[in-house]
Amino acid sequence: MDILIVGAGLVGQVLALGLDQLGYEVGLVESKNFEPPSCLKDTRAIALSYGSVKILENLNLWEKLSAQATPINLVHVSEKGGFANCRIDQKELGLDYLGQVLEISVLLKNMMDLVSARKNIKLFAPAEIDLDSLEDFKNTKIMSLKSGEKIQAELIISADGRDSGIKKYLDLDSQTQSFNQVALVGNIKLKNSHENIAYERFTGAGPLALLPIDQDRATFIWVIRPEDVKKNLELAPEDFLRKLQNNFGYRAGKFQKLLSLQSHELIQTISQETYKNKILLMGNAAHALHPIAAQGFNLSLRDIAEFLNQVGKLGLESDQAVLNYLSMRTRDQKKVAQFSGFLAEIFTKEGFGLLKIARGLGLFFLEREKFSKRYLAERLAGVL
Repeated sequence: MDILIVGAGLVGQVLALGLDQLGYEVGLVESKNFEPPSCLKDTRAIALSYGSVKILENLNLWEKLSAQATPINLVHVSEKGGFANCRIDQKELGLDYLGQVLEISVLLKNMMDLVSARKNIKLFAPAEIDLDSLEDFKNTKIMSLKSGEKIQAELIISADGRDSGIKKYLDLDSQTQSFNQVALVGNIKLKNSHENIAYERFTGAGPLALLPIDQDRATFIWVIRPEDVKKNLELAPEDFLRKLQNNFGYRAGKFQKLLSLQSHELIQTISQETYKNKILLMGNAAHALHPIAAQGFNLSLRDIAEFLNQVGKLGLESDQAVLNYLSMRTRDQKKVAQFSGFLAEIFTKEGFGLLKIARGLGLFFLEREKFSKRYLAERLAGVL
């Protein structure tokens, strides 16, 4: 086996499919059952940037997904009670769209079907790594599952999430930033068409994003304080919907029905070292970002594209492909992490007095200053 990937989430599966196209034999280890019902409960949606869609197209993974995706043609940014807003239009960049929205369950189901059909991808699920077997992996190139099965590989990629067991075992330093926030995530039915507009609305209770799905549905991500989570989750659906509408306003029309609701704690974790002893961290194991700028999975897709580029050119005979990958990707990873953390800090603090005025002025001048607005638009669209 050439490469063993630990973690069969979105990053692990896309990476495995990309390596399969390069002709490599890939092992994919997943601790949970690898079957569609396990992912269909995830009602969240993900905003793929224009650049991310192009990466999936280049990997021949977009064709089946495109019919189930909803394009974002305009992003509307505003603050409740503020005096300014900013509109980012795909026409300003000369693009067909700024991004595409897909429900995570749809994306996972499609990736699972493709992975299951590839002969060069061997699936181990449910299965777990025996972490102690990694001690001499750099020299032996052999590791074990907890079942006792031994696997030989040239490289291990840890894509097992922010709380990666492999990262902890390797004792790799991470920089963790707690924002003291929780995201309420769910889907709603709209009375009118969303007209392919995504919204980022900064409210006194926390940032509230709305992403278009289908013709008359939307996913919301509402960032609130931990002490407010319980009382929001305990509200009757119609009461929560009314509260959501009051905080968001009526730019997207009337909210008709709450379809789902979940909560997720928000912590940004950036690994200071991502490669050790022939083991490479990718995805949330390497960088788990605040969702305010919707950059997490998009950043990981750019990582995957560059890793495949380097491995395709240099192979796995030495560390050079991985070292080139790390050199090429470090700058973008740091900039995106700083960008997400900065937005989370300035737009999630209580919006009163000078801070509220400063944010309003920022949006006001951003809308009118073409260079800065284009820079932000290109970064969000993933074409910078």
